[in-house]
Amino acid sequence: MEDQASAVWEGDATDGSGTITTGALLGTQYGGPMDTVSQTGGRQPLTCTGELIAAAHAASFSRALSAELDRIGLLAERITTTAKVTSGAFSTGWVVTAILLDVVARVPAARIDDLIDAAMTAKTNCFVCRLLNANVSLNARLDR
Repeated sequence: MEDQASAVWEGDATDGSGTITTGALLGTQYGGPMDTVSQTGGRQPLTCTGELIAAAHAASFSRALSAELDRIGLLAERITTTAKVTSGAFSTGWVVTAILLDVVARVPAARIDDLIDAAMTAKTNCFVCRLLNANVSLNARLDR
């Protein structure tokens, strides 16, 4: 399986900006962690690499958790995952230092220990968790 995205960056690292295109994103503007862009007299935030990593991680983990719940015979009606990416500037450049996955799952037949066990296994099997070299923390709760 191959996935593809393209990015175009224009300008220097401080004042430049770029666009990213995937199957779902078409020319979405991105910049650094706190960048904004002027448009018709106002300021509009750009997305940034950290947000894109967070989005990919939340999506990947939600799918991995759904698969794990399926494997143990539990059907999730809804899984909502928020990923909070923490990064910092080091002498070698920007580094993702930690990620917090906050998960709320509606799984009618599940007990909390079912969810926690499934979430821990999903964290081990999640494509993005395995890809990133960062400390990944996890909060999980059932939505009744």
